[in-house]
Amino acid sequence: MAYSLSQLATTADCDQVLAYISDELRVLNQRRSEFTYQRDTATSTSAELQAELTALNAEIDYLTPLIPTLPASKKRKERENELRRSTDRRDELVARQGERGAVSLLIRELELAQAEVQITETKALEAGVTAFRATL
Repeated sequence: MAYSLSQLATTADCDQVLAYISDELRVLNQRRSEFTYQRDTATSTSAELQAELTALNAEIDYLTPLIPTLPASKKRKERENELRRSTDRRDELVARQGERGAVSLLIRELELAQAEVQITETKALEAGVTAFRATL
């Protein structure tokens, strides 16, 4: 973006803008650090969540047709309980996917990318003001 650097009349004006930019870069770098951590955490959480869901679905797919073929017994009751626990856990994980799944990961990646763009643009302005200041 073309900035109106020529509007800066004194080195004091430039210094004021550079002080603001310095503070802004400090904040943006902190945000980038936080977003990087959140993205990294979301990446591993999303992968773990998907792996557990895959395993639960396989277990549910195995138990669902098996249980009706078992005679009434302690073993059948155990399998029914396993199926119920697996189904409950799967439902819980599916509900959490919005918060910790692929959607959450993509949002964290977007936030990180936006912070990177802001840092790049802010550094470009800093370089422009510094260069302009030298001409005053």
